[in-house]
Amino acid sequence: MRKAIACFIAVHVLFLPAFGQSPLPARHWALGELDSMARRGLVKGYPAGPLVVPADLTRHEAAGLVMRAVGGVAAAFQQAGGALEQAGEGAPPVAEPEGRLEAPPQVRMEDLARLEKLIAEFRTELVTLGTDVAKLSRAVSDLRKGLEATKKQVQAVAEEQKRHHISGYIQARWTDDQAADPHNEFSARRVRLRLSGPAADSAYAIEIAADNGTSVALKDAFLSRAVKGWEVRAGQLKVPFGFEVPQSPADALPPELAATTDRLFPDQRDRGIVVLSPPGKVQGIVGVVNGTGIKSSDIDNQKDVVARLVRRGRHANAGVSGYIGRWGGARKRRLGGDLRWTGGRAAFQGEYIRGHGEFHIDGPLLDSDVAGWYAQFEWNLSGRPGGTLFGRREQYDPNTDAPGDMFTRTTLGWAWQPDPANRLTAAAEFKNDPANGGAKNALTLQWQLLY
Repeated sequence: MRKAIACFIAVHVLFLPAFGQSPLPARHWALGELDSMARRGLVKGYPAGPLVVPADLTRHEAAGLVMRAVGGVAAAFQQAGGALEQAGEGAPPVAEPEGRLEAPPQVRMEDLARLEKLIAEFRTELVTLGTDVAKLSRAVSDLRKGLEATKKQVQAVAEEQKRHHISGYIQARWTDDQAADPHNEFSARRVRLRLSGPAADSAYAIEIAADNGTSVALKDAFLSRAVKGWEVRAGQLKVPFGFEVPQSPADALPPELAATTDRLFPDQRDRGIVVLSPPGKVQGIVGVVNGTGIKSSDIDNQKDVVARLVRRGRHANAGVSGYIGRWGGARKRRLGGDLRWTGGRAAFQGEYIRGHGEFHIDGPLLDSDVAGWYAQFEWNLSGRPGGTLFGRREQYDPNTDAPGDMFTRTTLGWAWQPDPANRLTAAAEFKNDPANGGAKNALTLQWQLLY
């Protein structure tokens, strides 16, 4: 509908005839209406550029600008995707924000009332120019109906954001693993239930898990509050380090996290406070945490500090992260860099982390230098059934001074998502784990359901 309106306007404006009429009065109300709409980007210039109404504008020329105004409003409505405003713009955030794009000119209901009034004023001139005035009026009427429908949708979304939300996912899996304790089994690898929503001027998020059929455990439990564009979170939450640590396992294609992520950040969570700068192309995040993870209490009065700086672009996000602390008198530090790039049907993701001290929840902090990395490539298939091919290569060295302890793993797989809620994954792992029997392979078939 909007494309038809644009074509109709373009054809008539392109072939406007010239008429030598006397200019409109300097204080004619139509001049102010057209100028106001043009300054908001809804009317293309006279003859080009931002409109500054000339003193000798004739009625026929004004009629031509009315047609441009209808076309401009239709184009702005199409560019905005029919959105009147950012739904729930003032709602407290509970997830890491992304960069915002510049918004197109906003279309308002009063703009359509102005157009109807202008069409009525210049009806005679529009007919003289060969315009089907009835069709032009129907175009404005169709835009009004579209805006009214969009307004209802925006209001529905805003009301929905005021409510509490239950979400989560289930990963049903079959695994054939040839590790030190070979097994072939069905499992509920990850079962998550998340409750989030607003509370006055703040927000909350709670996530519980029953992974691998074990007892229920608390994963997330934090409060958040937006203060002049900044966000403050406090409680039990994800550690803001790198790309994969804050990422939900439901968004990852390989069946398991990289060994570097899993061993240096067990459970990927801790207890503390995190501050996020306003979202944009560059965002900073800093946090202070206990440093003992979520399965034990702090054992000393020292706290760990973590910080992340991320640069977001159109096709790539790049970040650097740092972590420093102590546990039981031993040093613990990490420094990492990460990159996520997408272009066309391809995507790349990689991280490199080095530091000191591998953290074991059920044991002491290992006093050794560590280093690890992974590189992942994805390719979206065309046609049917389609899906995404992915491959990941990773290495993790728990002690860079000791030979023969390097963990390596290559993962090759295919993920197919028939709808937004379901994803089927088949993945083969070829790994060499000196600490668990050396070279062993694994095959995983998984069905994930988001709700």
